[in-house]
Amino acid sequence: PDLTVVIPEAGGQTCGEIRQSTAGHVNGDGICNAIQSVERQCCPGPADLCVFCKGGIPDLTVVIPEAGGQTCGEIKQSSASFITGDETCNIIQSVERKCCMHMASNLADDLSLRIQMASNFDHGIDCASHNADWSLCYSQLFVFEYAGTEAYTDNNFAIYFSSIHRLLHVDHPDFEHGHVVGDLTYIKPTASFKGFEPSSEIILPVVFEYWSVQESDKMPRFFVVDSRDDSTAVIPNTDTEDLHDFVIPYTSSMKTEGDNNVPMTAENRYTRNEKLSEGFETDTSTRIIPTPFRVDISETAQSFGIVGVSLINADLLGKLQSGAEELVSTITMKTASDRDHVLILTIGTLPNDIAGTESYSMEITAEGTTITASHEEGLFYGVMSFLGLLDITNGREGMPVKEMTIYDKPRFDYRGHQIDSARNFRTKESVMQTIDAMALYKLNNLHFGLSNDEGWRLEIPGMEELTTVGSRRCFDLSEETCILTQLGSGPDASDEPQFYSVADFVEILKYAAARNVKVAPEFNMPGHARAAVVSMEARAKKKRDNSYRLMDPDDETELLTVQFYDRSSIINPCLESSVRFVVKLVDEVVKMYAEAQLGLDVWQFG
Repeated sequence: PDLTVVIPEAGGQTCGEIRQSTAGHVNGDGICNAIQSVERQCCPGPADLCVFCKGGIPDLTVVIPEAGGQTCGEIKQSSASFITGDETCNIIQSVERKCCMHMASNLADDLSLRIQMASNFDHGIDCASHNADWSLCYSQLFVFEYAGTEAYTDNNFAIYFSSIHRLLHVDHPDFEHGHVVGDLTYIKPTASFKGFEPSSEIILPVVFEYWSVQESDKMPRFFVVDSRDDSTAVIPNTDTEDLHDFVIPYTSSMKTEGDNNVPMTAENRYTRNEKLSEGFETDTSTRIIPTPFRVDISETAQSFGIVGVSLINADLLGKLQSGAEELVSTITMKTASDRDHVLILTIGTLPNDIAGTESYSMEITAEGTTITASHEEGLFYGVMSFLGLLDITNGREGMPVKEMTIYDKPRFDYRGHQIDSARNFRTKESVMQTIDAMALYKLNNLHFGLSNDEGWRLEIPGMEELTTVGSRRCFDLSEETCILTQLGSGPDASDEPQFYSVADFVEILKYAAARNVKVAPEFNMPGHARAAVVSMEARAKKKRDNSYRLMDPDDETELLTVQFYDRSSIINPCLESSVRFVVKLVDEVVKMYAEAQLGLDVWQFG
């Protein structure tokens, strides 16, 4: 032990003071558990020390700007003062690849991959013998091109990748395959593998379950793992979002021999949709989406141009005022001036056939527009309809508008949109842009996916591992620092935070409320919960804290979910700690809504 180290989680006590206090307690009591949860910071063993450049070849002269301009030598020297898993060690390890040439790079940097679709049927493969569901399988070719000028003869590597279909068979004597969890799969050489010859290629015929009808069935970022130093490196031409960089375009989309489906292309979709427009009014100056309940346009109606919009009586919008004003400014791209077309907002009585909280009437004339509603929500949607009439491409010359009277009410009380940030993270700014679009199209409910097998995206005070582990995807088979990579995210965790802080989430809630959008958070449970389960397992291992553990370590149930996960994707509802987890989660989320001055009306369990 280093008895001088100060531990903030222990109220600022030194390790010496903590050690002295252990004498009054026994293993298993609450105080002893708390003491033992921090002991690794006082007494790091060899396995706990922060590892820098394990097995790699460091260039100690390289300067790393992200580390305050330190050289790799200085960073390596400082790593000895920290232990695996603490924040500083995570930062050190996040830059180590810039210092250390790892063994995986020796192969990956000279490899490229081409994937060629073979056939969904008539391939002569006995799918049932490979345990294919419904006895359905398809064949492809993985073509690995090696550009090295010297032979690569080591066989201490495996190539990992994401696959939404189970890999059933590799038809090559020098390679075998395996499944890790979820979509994470690998192929690796057998003992008979002789290596890659200079400037050569190896073709692997592979068999997957079901069928493949489009290139997007494949995932990017195939990566090499070298077992000698546990290093990873992405095969360069697969490090892309353009799948055609490594997937040869398919020539057929037929699932079976009798498949009559016609795949959609930009050309044939345009041709089909062109027929739908026959007989419709082509003048878009009167078109609002969604179509209003009733629109009256007189034969003498005039068109006129406007260069800006100002709201009169905007205070009648109440809590929606800021949202309306910001959207007016964003859409018109102008600040208020005396040349603006005025929108006069009034609270009044509506005709019986449209009466309702979100209903409105709008009379548009060249002199100004009057929007009438019985509630602030109706006024807000009247403003959104007016903005929907504007052709902003002509903003500088004057946006054309036609005189008309609109009577509108919603056809559906619930008008929803879903954002799945769990599987693939969306930034706060992206979510806010989506909320703007929802408001303009009068959508009023956001189903916000914040957890799933592939990620946890909301900070929960007191359960920090949900984000320090559950929001990060990387190649760590122990899953103590992240959950395993999925969905083609590659071996390295993102440098940017992949979750919403409490402050971020409260800001999103306020932003949505100002645009009449209710946010229903979704936390998947008991199924599709692997990010949460693994995070709490990491907490139990690191802190010896089982308070929120979601999986029974003595449970030996074997199962495979439809997305190829095991029991680590399911919260065990029989554990008291699972109930404690849910209570804690709900309490913390309720606090966030309260901070945003909102009630939490709907909770989605997925």
